Amino acid sequence: MTARVSADLTLEVGVLGTGNVGRELLALLPESVRLRAAVNRRSELSAEGLIDALAQAPRAVLVDVTAADGFDALYVRALQRGVHVVTANKKGLVAPLARRAALDAAARHACFRYETTVGAGLPVIEPLKDLVRTRDEVRLIEGSFSGTLGFLCGELARGIPLSRAVRSARELGYTEPDPREDLGGWDVARKALILAREVGLSLELNDVEVEPFVAFDSGGDVETFLSSLERLDDALGERVRQQAASGRVLRYLASVDVAAGKLAVAPRWVEASHPAAQLRGTESLVTYTTARYSNYPMRIQGPGAGAAVTAAGVLADVLAIERQRLP
Repeated sequence: MTARVSADLTLEVGVLGTGNVGRELLALLPESVRLRAAVNRRSELSAEGLIDALAQAPRAVLVDVTAADGFDALYVRALQRGVHVVTANKKGLVAPLARRAALDAAARHACFRYETTVGAGLPVIEPLKDLVRTRDEVRLIEGSFSGTLGFLCGELARGIPLSRAVRSARELGYTEPDPREDLGGWDVARKALILAREVGLSLELNDVEVEPFVAFDSGGDVETFLSSLERLDDALGERVRQQAASGRVLRYLASVDVAAGKLAVAPRWVEASHPAAQLRGTESLVTYTTARYSNYPMRIQGPGAGAAVTAAGVLADVLAIERQRLP
């Protein structure tokens, strides 16, 4: 860690992003955490300027609650200057391996926490890190990693057309800013890769076998895309009804086969006995099968989407740094 001794132990934060999650986070900040600045695309202060401001504080955290590309280089610069980093943005963590290695190296200078990149408010990454730290052998990671797609599955089961369900999910703040990231499976693919890299798999995003939630026309702006989903409503609704008559429900599942080094995400029709079949609303499910947890895999389940739970998870990462009383 870069040592910067000060009698002032107040933690200062700079927030990148003032959207749904950012607004929830700002409302949650306790008195022990001082807001230095909140920055968005319209702010006069740039992301680089925010790092400069934070680097002047005795103890500071850069918080990223955007969905922007390429911020891993920004994290590296912050960490190298002794500014801790907390992110809910998956994209920097799935950067090409050379860039990810640079990020991990920079994290030797300050704390780097990213719990919410996979499970929103669910504690998914730290339990996995603990398994690795204690030399357990992680063999299989699987489950339903997307609270957003879980919500859509539930709505479809209730007879809600896909196009209307996606609009509802977007209005509720469950989807990525562009819902195509969710429906195309890439949001789940990123989560699977983040977990795979935690157990030592040197894989890239294009190594993930991705089957989209539904086949769709990806062209046009977001509104054009949302309108185009209406053409899928009848056929998908009929298939949901047919499968329900046979006792099966739709779920979007991910699998990380550690021994085989294989990652796959795809929609599946599962029987009622499947653990994911019992999920409701925005619940996510992650299971770890290991040498110690072989007969009964470790199961982590709960809400996996939404601004409120994500903001709470981000704050938990910030407060974990605050409790450490590190410089």
